[in-house]
Amino acid sequence: MRKFISKQLNKNDKLIKHSLIVFIAVGIGSLFNYIFQLYMGRALGPEGYGILGALFSIFYVFVAPSNTIQTIIAKFTSEYKAKDEYGKIHTLLTYSFKKLILYGIIGLIIYAALSKFIAGFLNINQVSLVILMGVVLLLSLLTSIMNGILAGLQRFNWFAVNGIAMPFSKLFFGVLLVTFGFGVFGAVNALNIAAIAAILLPLIPLWFLFKHEKKPIDGMEIYKYSFFVLTATMALLLLTNIDMILVKHYFP
Repeated sequence: MRKFISKQLNKNDKLIKHSLIVFIAVGIGSLFNYIFQLYMGRALGPEGYGILGALFSIFYVFVAPSNTIQTIIAKFTSEYKAKDEYGKIHTLLTYSFKKLILYGIIGLIIYAALSKFIAGFLNINQVSLVILMGVVLLLSLLTSIMNGILAGLQRFNWFAVNGIAMPFSKLFFGVLLVTFGFGVFGAVNALNIAAIAAILLPLIPLWFLFKHEKKPIDGMEIYKYSFFVLTATMALLLLTNIDMILVKHYFP
């Protein structure tokens, strides 16, 4: 198996090589996520892990925009790259950050205003935990921009590194914070730390973009494409995660 993987990575076939790199990274990242869940289930106990599971359900439902953003950013980045329009990629990066920070803060304010209702619906005593998950959602939006740019530029090695770094950071800091007695707060804050790491790390391979002068892009075209992708993704994630939310509401 090791020889086979090494042979595939050394091939000139970019499709096989890059697919294998991403596949391995997803596998390693999934392993870290699994260990994180396993540890939290043991360390937090039924009640604490039940709260964390409900919070994760909120995350998976509302994280749909970040998955959509990554797909959109990757699409337009690849189009600009094919035309050697790196100035437009620079604009896309900074434009996306400004817009998402603005919309994200507005969304966070609305989310915080509804946090008491959400906490009551999910039978969570600490409203601050629900608000903290909102911060995770905001950071996840910014993470999706970096991953989208990496994918669009076909920097799959760094895409894979980022895909491993985020769950590893979540596991490392989650175990550390929970061990020191921070409980569910520690587990959720581990997500924030991991998201920040996933935003900063891609700046290493993407720093060259800032050397290119910004070029104008068609924002309306991006918005039109976003609407259909967001609708489909949101519907799918709502169907696959609504069970955890309902269980936390109707069961102790």
